[in-house]
Amino acid sequence: LPKLQVGTGVRRQSDVSKSGGAWQDVYLLADLIAAYELSEAATIRLNVSNMFEKKYLRTVEYGAIYVPPHRSITLEYKL
Repeated sequence: LPKLQVGTGVRRQSDVSKSGGAWQDVYLLADLIAAYELSEAATIRLNVSNMFEKKYLRTVEYGAIYVPPHRSITLEYKL
């Protein structure tokens, strides 16, 4: 499949805490991107952030704000 592109990414965060407040243990996230060229002008892409739906805090500075997993499919067309 020469028109298929696949990529992955890994992000790691050390444990963080706020004195007298929220605590976030160390976590590891995996991301995925896949793209397929339908024609010279059209490409379809799949992006998945936090592939394994790990529950983690965006920040502990202003309270516990959880980040949901994100998935998107896009179609790019060049005129």
